[in-house]
Amino acid sequence: MTCLSFNRNFVILVFLFVAACQSKEKGIGDAAIADESQTSDWLSYGRTHSEKRFSPLTTVSTANVSQLKVDWYLDLPGDNGIVSTPLVVKGVMYFVGSLNKVRAVDAVTGKLLWEFDPEVGKATLGRRVTGWAHSRGISFYNDKVFAATRDGRLIAIDAKTGKAVWTAQTFDP
Repeated sequence: MTCLSFNRNFVILVFLFVAACQSKEKGIGDAAIADESQTSDWLSYGRTHSEKRFSPLTTVSTANVSQLKVDWYLDLPGDNGIVSTPLVVKGVMYFVGSLNKVRAVDAVTGKLLWEFDPEVGKATLGRRVTGWAHSRGISFYNDKVFAATRDGRLIAIDAKTGKAVWTAQTFDP
């Protein structure tokens, strides 16, 4: 993929995401994502629109950090690394793993709520693909999780059910 086609594809992805965000649905939107004072959720890649990537919570300090422990864990067979920032919305943690698999987990218990597999492995079968195992992240807006796949799809996933709402092919595979 040339630099020019990458830039064109990036612009298309951004355009599609912005278009999706223009909907009149109720849910987590710009005001919530921009609110620096809210601390219960991590609504975007950098927490808020400012992308400071810093939690304002103060309950963990140098005095009590040694008391932290693992409350739960989740086995992720087949994943060879998760490199993106998880999102937390209303007690649900959303994250993307290898081959663009998106998962929703109860953030308190660690219970897997749903998994969405866009079957990127099938879509890229037989093609030379580099760097395709990892994803840099997902977005959340108006009760949908937005994921971009290595094979050029932008997918809106219903945050409650894990089912695809719509898919758009953003470049010629």
